[in-house]
Amino acid sequence: MARWQKPPIDKNRVLGISERFGLDLLTSTILVRRGLDSPEELSFFMERHLRYLHNPFLFEDMPLAVERVIQAKEEGERILVFGDRDADGISSTVLLTEFLEEMGMEVDWRVPMGDEQYGLSLDAVEEHARNGGSLIITVDCGISSVREITRAAELGLDVIVLDHHEPKEELPPAYAIIDPKVEGSGYPFRDLAGCGVVAKFLWALTFGLSDHFNQEVSLLNIRPGNEAYIVEVIQTENLIELDRVQESIVPGMVPVDRTRIYDLIAQSPIYVYDLPLQQRLFQAAFGRGVELQAFDLKPLVERLYPSLKGRSLLRLKDRSRGALYREKPPEEIDVLFSLFQAVLMEETGVLRSMERVMDLVGLGTLADLMPLRNENRILVREGLVRLSDPERPGLRALMARQKLLGKKLAPRDVLWQVGPIINASGRMGSPDVAVRLLLCRDPAEAEALGDELIKLNDERKRLGEDLWQRIQPQAYESFTRFKEKFVLVYHDAVQRGVTGILAARLAQKFKVPAAILAPLEEEGRLVGSLRSFQGVGVLNLLTACEDLLMEYGGHDFAAGFSLHPERLEEFIERLVEVVEDLGLPLRGEEPLTIDAEIPPSWMTPDIMKVVEFFAPYGEQNPPLRLLYREAVVRDIQFIGRNGQPHIKFHLAMGGALWPAVYWGASDKVNVEFSEDDEVDVVFTPTWNTYQNQETIQLTVVDMRRCEGS
Repeated sequence: MARWQKPPIDKNRVLGISERFGLDLLTSTILVRRGLDSPEELSFFMERHLRYLHNPFLFEDMPLAVERVIQAKEEGERILVFGDRDADGISSTVLLTEFLEEMGMEVDWRVPMGDEQYGLSLDAVEEHARNGGSLIITVDCGISSVREITRAAELGLDVIVLDHHEPKEELPPAYAIIDPKVEGSGYPFRDLAGCGVVAKFLWALTFGLSDHFNQEVSLLNIRPGNEAYIVEVIQTENLIELDRVQESIVPGMVPVDRTRIYDLIAQSPIYVYDLPLQQRLFQAAFGRGVELQAFDLKPLVERLYPSLKGRSLLRLKDRSRGALYREKPPEEIDVLFSLFQAVLMEETGVLRSMERVMDLVGLGTLADLMPLRNENRILVREGLVRLSDPERPGLRALMARQKLLGKKLAPRDVLWQVGPIINASGRMGSPDVAVRLLLCRDPAEAEALGDELIKLNDERKRLGEDLWQRIQPQAYESFTRFKEKFVLVYHDAVQRGVTGILAARLAQKFKVPAAILAPLEEEGRLVGSLRSFQGVGVLNLLTACEDLLMEYGGHDFAAGFSLHPERLEEFIERLVEVVEDLGLPLRGEEPLTIDAEIPPSWMTPDIMKVVEFFAPYGEQNPPLRLLYREAVVRDIQFIGRNGQPHIKFHLAMGGALWPAVYWGASDKVNVEFSEDDEVDVVFTPTWNTYQNQETIQLTVVDMRRCEGS
């Protein structure tokens, strides 16, 4: 039986979060206990609009990458988009290819076929050069392709890397690298999926096609102070703050060209809010002979946001929602900057360009098991909405086959019913089928490709099930050898395309990180996939064996590698040592962490508002686990096949009877609890949908008979 753990929290912190953000005490308690109570992190739980995403120009190399693509467009260059074979890489390939084609560019795309290795290949580089190409953009790969990108440079090709995998010590000599995991990238969130990185690149490209790209702009605001005027200036480029100056000006004491603000406003366009007012204040500070030449943002703001009409920056500051998420209260100049960003995002269409791609961004982010933290929450939330009613004919055909059209989707729907089908094409050596499905615009073609994709998935399932049975003996032997902390299997019947899914299945079965290897006899090497369990970082396991491997790469929760067959036993022995030294927890050692204890007065249908607040659930944002003491068990029924292993029943809690299910708990009845017992119960509130009707159902995680019951 699991050990229950409810970490202590600062009650004053809970009250502070509740008061500042207008949240109920239960929500505030869970936020604090999960360590999600910083203003920035909270913004991604409370906000849904895409304008709250990080600016892609925070990437150090983003302006360089955008300039290079614009140059390629102007000069009619031929571009190769090279992606990975999994759902994230396929989504990334589709997104960038269709965007560049809509720009009117000549674009080829390529993904690894058959048993081709992961990542950019020398063959692809040399073929693109022979075809007259001059630019390659890698998506969801490339950060480890030092040899291939070096060869591209020798052939006169530029390469832009759009990736999200962990870099090695040596970076490739690419024209530009956009990868949030690269040290010094400048980007504040490291866990974007590959398709998330591509979406940010499309955001930046859209802005890059406007007249505002790479233009320095000064935002100026003057307000009265004590016997002086406070003059504030923010200098910005690509909607990023470059510099900020504030001066207190006593009227008539200093000419404007002798102030610190002058260097910021002398050489760049100036934007203000309410030009007539700012002109009067400017002349009051510097003299009537000085005229302020500036653009007035106010008419644009009032046209785009009619509800703001007639309001001053001071009034807007007091009502600013963005102010909630700042460590310090905003000044009027901060409000001006926010308005400027909002207007330019609308004017350049960057938000509309992002909205169009959210379906595949949501799909790829979920399928690649990215943490549902920070801006991934907004990306996935919007993606789920668009996936339920997709515009792409290919995606629509796929969702219809899975009976998901028009349904309110949860991450598990994508993870279990959509992602595996897209991944199946790559695992079976035909990722081009999925790429063509998602790119196609003809409904008839989409239906045919959808059928082909389903057949590939059925074949993958048959193959996977057969192999699953064959690897079980080795898996149990390995589990013992690694002291129940890790599993590694090598079987000569395993095919390269199913190593990832088998590794993930092993991790779920044994509840530890797992790896599986397959032979590539024609290449004289073994290839493997490594998968995490419950957020345990696994890439460091491969780093510790770097000298034994031919190559490796990936991220904290999923990685791939290859090695010579004669080094397999040495690799396993090294891993036994590494796993022991890293102190990975034994299976069953992890305590059951409880988010909050629920008093009877809180056990009402309103609890589902709290559940919805924390949705969507997934990596690093697991479903809520709530504790209720002294509930009463009622009406136990056995359900399910194979000996009816599950139970459904009711729990008397908070003056009401709540429907509940407890999976795999039939053998606990009349042993750990009985009908009419008082129990302490850890549960997750969920929606149960039946015949288009939603009702509340409690999924029990653990349950204990109360002492004396």
